[in-house]
This record gives sequence, structure tokens and C-alpha cells, in this order.
Amino acid sequence: MEIGEIYEKGQGVRQDFIKAFFWFNAACATALSEYDRQNASQARDQIAQQLKGDQITGAERLAGDSKAAPGH
Repeated sequence: MEIGEIYEKGQGVRQDFIKAFFWFNAACATALSEYDRQNASQARDQIAQQLKGDQITGAERLAGDSKAAPGH
């Protein structure tokens, strides 16, 4: 979830809500506890409100591409 926050706030990287959405979504899928999953889900949903539909589709496509990539 921390990587999502870095992209959301632009801390040391260019602010990128699509990448933030991607990382928060990944955190939802890999969270070890329900508490962490809920926090990641809330953060992802807040970012989604700032994105247009095609940007969310792009972030979801990025997630799908990363699952298909070798080593993932």
C-alpha cells in the first residue's frame, strides 16, 4: 500500500493516480488481513473518484498485464 501512497502524493516520483490505483488494487489482492484489505480498498476507491473511466480501465489493464508477465 505504501507504493500507492508514494504515487498518490508524488513523493520522490511524478504524481500518478493511475499507478497509485494500480498499487492500491494490488494491495487489496495481496493483503494479509481484512483490516489491510479494507484500507487499501478505501484508498483505491478514493483514487478512482479522481480518474476518468478510461484511466481506470488503463490501470486495470496494467494490473492484468503484470499478472501475465514472466515472474509474476
